[in-house]
Amino acid sequence: MTPLRIAVDARLWGKTGIGRYVCELCRHLLLVDDGLHLLLMGAPASAAAEDRAEVVDFSARPYSLKEMLCGGRMAGRYRSRVGLYHFPHYNVPVFSPLPFVMTVQDLIHFKFPGMFPGLKVGVARKVLRRAARRAARIMTPSASTRNDLVDMLPWSAEKIDVVPYAASACFHAGDPDEIQHMKSQLGLDRYVLGMCARKPYKNEEAVIEAFRILSGRHRDLQLVLVGPVATARQPGIRYAGHVSDEELRLLYCGAACFVFPSLYEGFGLPVLEAMACGCPVVCSTGSSLDEVSGGAALQTPARDIEGIAQAIEGILESAELREDLIARGLARAASFSWRETARRALQVYERACRSG
Repeated sequence: MTPLRIAVDARLWGKTGIGRYVCELCRHLLLVDDGLHLLLMGAPASAAAEDRAEVVDFSARPYSLKEMLCGGRMAGRYRSRVGLYHFPHYNVPVFSPLPFVMTVQDLIHFKFPGMFPGLKVGVARKVLRRAARRAARIMTPSASTRNDLVDMLPWSAEKIDVVPYAASACFHAGDPDEIQHMKSQLGLDRYVLGMCARKPYKNEEAVIEAFRILSGRHRDLQLVLVGPVATARQPGIRYAGHVSDEELRLLYCGAACFVFPSLYEGFGLPVLEAMACGCPVVCSTGSSLDEVSGGAALQTPARDIEGIAQAIEGILESAELREDLIARGLARAASFSWRETARRALQVYERACRSG
């Protein structure tokens, strides 16, 4: 078979959840197929260090009008060098000179339209519908997202492939001494870890309210939130802001538990990251989190503050429950791998090339 040559929209390389997906996928694609060549459109120059990967220009800002109108022309510069494009979200240019695969990461704009400007939701709907019709194949990271897409666009069912993600290798259990050193440096003892985001559906307020309930009974308990602060800072809470992967790993490793009460996730990578670090997880029910957590987390409805508090308290008060969740979480995280993600993606590319 002729070696595959794929152009990947890599403008978000290493940034945000999509950027992590692009980075991990591309690196592992090159590991599982020694004949593959990748053109990484818009990636940083450092990405060219990957064997058989070449960085090429794609300068339009993601989710911009320029991207929609001019992206196809920029991608067209390389049409003689590749056989297929891969766009990691549904923001596909109006014109694509070759068959393409796209990944639909989530459908948050359509599940919670009230959280976004109406015009933005309307435009997103048109962009998604047009891109889905033109795509040779569509990948989703979970069966939940696939089902959401089929509910919205029933005719897309026959071209969708579920290709799950995994925790990156940098997330793993830590040495007790390095964990204690981190705690000492940050003035931490027993703490719950959560995430901030400038996205209401991440539901960080539920973590804060559950902590308020517990703090009266567990006066030594601290709450640490990582990520961009979306609401006014509240007293008694540690806001860590943006942290590196290594800092996040140590925070996972040292936490009494990780709490992730998101209203909706297309996949939910933080759940697997925490599990891979040996951190018990409390997460919400529904969307993709049921299939990703796979019975290895304590789950409760996202808006059930009392239920979230009770789940956290169960972990705080039962060493047996904590150890059980750690063991199940480590096994669950290990059942996903980026190598398998890449292998499945290659199968999708091959199907797309045959159908295109």
